[in-house]
Amino acid sequence: MRCWPRGRTEASGRLLLATGRGPPGSGRLRRKIANLVATVMRYGWTVPAPPIRFAILLPMIDLVLWAVLLPTPATLRYIELRRAAGTADPVHLRFGVFEAVVPRKRLFFFIFEGLGMGESQLISGLNAPGVFLVMPISAFTTWPSEWHPKSLPGTFWRSISLPFFCLPAWWFAGRGLDALFGWRRPRWWTLLIGSIFCAGFLVLTVGLFFAFTPPDRADGYMIVGGMALWTMLFAAFPVVWIRRAVQRAPQQTEAAEIAP
Repeated sequence: MRCWPRGRTEASGRLLLATGRGPPGSGRLRRKIANLVATVMRYGWTVPAPPIRFAILLPMIDLVLWAVLLPTPATLRYIELRRAAGTADPVHLRFGVFEAVVPRKRLFFFIFEGLGMGESQLISGLNAPGVFLVMPISAFTTWPSEWHPKSLPGTFWRSISLPFFCLPAWWFAGRGLDALFGWRRPRWWTLLIGSIFCAGFLVLTVGLFFAFTPPDRADGYMIVGGMALWTMLFAAFPVVWIRRAVQRAPQQTEAAEIAP
């Protein structure tokens, strides 16, 4: 029977024996790190659960970010232009060399639509999984083109719809982060679906990066960045799956040794 020095766990002792090296003279920090790594790999990483978990927090962040990008600046811009126009109807607007005449009652929608079209790529990249929820609608209506109301431009429709279509994906990614920090123990099929999503978005990220020609990469980097973001979010699922397999390996070995 092997006795370990005081303050040394059996897991960390095995780690030191495996490396063939003892701790250095001033290796207190290294011993703590070794103990932490061995404990995490065997028992998992557990952090005290916060009041709001990621499964709820991520969808809330998505909606807040959308409000910051579109409704808030549109409202501020509308108030500014309404004060500058006074009682004029229609309102004459000038953007550099371009001019527009907008009825007063459609002024807010005009501003909101313009901002939405300008932020379309950023919002589409952040909410890329929402496109896959729109596909079933498009498949039975306007396939192969994407469905959108005829009265709205497609880019503007994506800006106002994808954040809401993508809420289930934000919730699912939050469940993966909750599992990564030990706040939830998902079933194997949840880990399988999340791992498939991670692999799929990884393939899309690499494929789109090399599919864009150099002149087009300046316009498509937000889409590629969004795909990379979702690859990292869904990566929590395979990490949890691998960690669970590592944790079960010593238990299965001990059970095999105990069995007659």
